Amino acid sequence: QAVSQKLRLPLGKFFGASPSVYLSLKSLVDHWPRNNMRHEVVMIASGVDPLHPGLQDPYLDDAIEHVRKAGVIVNTIYTGGARLAEAQALQQVAWQNLSQIAADSGGQQFFQGFETPVDFLPIFRNLNMAFGNQYLLTADMPQPPSGKGKLAPIHIRTEQRNLHLSYAPEVWVPGPSAEPKSNSNSGS
Repeated sequence: QAVSQKLRLPLGKFFGASPSVYLSLKSLVDHWPRNNMRHEVVMIASGVDPLHPGLQDPYLDDAIEHVRKAGVIVNTIYTGGARLAEAQALQQVAWQNLSQIAADSGGQQFFQGFETPVDFLPIFRNLNMAFGNQYLLTADMPQPPSGKGKLAPIHIRTEQRNLHLSYAPEVWVPGPSAEPKSNSNSGS
C-alpha cells in the first residue's frame, strides 16, 4: 500500500531518461551477485524500446537471455497510456514485449487495457498474494557434457485441481566450466 501511494501516472509524450528499459533490466541483473538467493523484479513500463521499437528487439532478447540465465523472475505492469494512443501497432508490440519477458522468466504480467492503470493497489495486492504463495523447486538436471551451460526445458504439473502454476519454461543448467549455481526455479 505504501508503494502504491508513491506511484504517479507518467506525464507528457516523452520517454524516461533511460535509453531502453530492457538495457536497464539487463544491467540490473548483471550487477546482482551470483548466488543462490532469489531475485525478483517488478517492472512498471510501457514496454516501448526507443532504441529499437520494431517487432524484433535485440535488447529485449538480450535482457530475456540474461534474466533466464540468472534465474530472475520479472513481473510486469503495462503503463502505455495516452502517449502511445496514436500508435496502436506500437502499443501492441510494447505490450507483447512485456508479456514475453514475464512469461519467459516465470513472472506475472499485469495488463488492464492500453491505458495506464489509475489505481496500482489491486495489482500490488495480487502481487503480494503471488509472493506469499511461492515455493522453491529444486530439480536434478543432467549437466551438459561441455561448454558453459544451456537452457533446458522444464514442465511442472500438479495433481491439485484449479491451481495455476507460474514458472519459467526453461532453466539454466551450468556446464562443467561454469561457476556453480543452483538449479532452482521459484514460481507461484
